[in-house]
Amino acid sequence: MFCQLVGVESELVVVGGWDPDTWEIRALCLFTISCRRRGGGERICQNALKSALVYDVAKDEWAPLPDMARERDECKGVFHRGKFHVIGGYCTETQGRFERSAEAFDFANWEWDKAEEDFLEDSTCPRTCVDGGDMGMYMCRAGEVVALQDSRWQTVDKLPAEIRHTAYTTTWEGKLLVIGCRSFGEAQVAYMWDLKSGRWRKVVASEEFCGHVQSGWCLQI
Repeated sequence: MFCQLVGVESELVVVGGWDPDTWEIRALCLFTISCRRRGGGERICQNALKSALVYDVAKDEWAPLPDMARERDECKGVFHRGKFHVIGGYCTETQGRFERSAEAFDFANWEWDKAEEDFLEDSTCPRTCVDGGDMGMYMCRAGEVVALQDSRWQTVDKLPAEIRHTAYTTTWEGKLLVIGCRSFGEAQVAYMWDLKSGRWRKVVASEEFCGHVQSGWCLQI
């Protein structure tokens, strides 16, 4: 439960998560930034973290990155235009109150850029933020798809009527995949939005692949 997926070349890496029977932690997550819990909801640490790690898939090795400027819990990591962006989240003292700031790690200089305080327009959960390549960065918000263009978040389209609660988003090959449902508890559906034409297409999945989606990744081979 609560694992994360990432595609690296032809490899699909499954990272972290909880054992569904014991709720014990399987492993640390890529770019470990938020606090961890153990079974029964008891916290191992009650503080959000500002530390970060990078994992070399080929060598099977972890390496520390410099600390971020501030601690963050429930932030979103997005690799965009050569930098690793850590978006939103909240610190220990403001549990559950999301911030609008973001930091980006510059791998060429091996350092974090200065935090951008007003990266997000609203204090909201950033989990739907995804990289759109040259088209910018995208996220779902209040029934709409918004894009970061010219340093401003702009509405580019409305979400399909069947999706009002977004479970997962990703982009690949010029398309945005959105998975969600109209109301909590309903079956989840998937739609693809073409970044250039702006057209939606429903993705039909067979029954054995339907159900709750907690994590995903589009792997290009």
